[in-house]
Amino acid sequence: MDNIKRHSLDLATKGMTLVELVVAIVAGSMIALVISSLSLDLFAGLTRGQTETTMLMESQLILSDITEDFRTSSAILATNTISDSHAPSEGWNTSNENLILIASEPAIGVDRNFIIDPLTGGPYRNEYILFADNNVLRKRILANPNAIGNIARTSCPPLYVSSTCPEDSILTEHFHQLNFIFYDQDGAETTDPTLGRSIEINIHLRKNVFGELITADNRIRMTLRNASLN
Repeated sequence: MDNIKRHSLDLATKGMTLVELVVAIVAGSMIALVISSLSLDLFAGLTRGQTETTMLMESQLILSDITEDFRTSSAILATNTISDSHAPSEGWNTSNENLILIASEPAIGVDRNFIIDPLTGGPYRNEYILFADNNVLRKRILANPNAIGNIARTSCPPLYVSSTCPEDSILTEHFHQLNFIFYDQDGAETTDPTLGRSIEINIHLRKNVFGELITADNRIRMTLRNASLN
């Protein structure tokens, strides 16, 4: 009887064999891999969902900023009329294909009133340009140099920023496409931006998250509030 008990004790304290140990390690690794994969999939899914929501909100904020600018605009321009030493070689030209949109707005002084051009009797005008820089959508301001007391300041590309020339505004770093349609004073579509009295803007954002392309599309139509100043 003592021999039987001693033999059972020896088996209990002998531990695992090498084969049993290998099997246990493999099984544990497989379980850990499954858990890790499930956790990664869950994290990726949550991240994608959060990114989609964030980008949709971002597109809405961009359109809100653009709307605020354009509602105070007096005209949509085919080309810039204020000189820009940092413009493309062919100059700035409003174009869906080149993702460029130019608008003009009255110059305003520190008293928040229009700065009047004595030669025309109307306000001086600043210009601002929405343009794509790869996946970045920027806004450049061209301040009218003749408008004394102009609160607007001409902006510059990052490499040329100085104390007198702030950097172009960045509207988004997830830009993909910008489309716009012009409508004349009768509400009919026109391809001539100078005839535009209202504009529909469609913006498209996208971002790659864990190998999946997340997109956000938004649009708005607005009327130029100061079109009568032309």
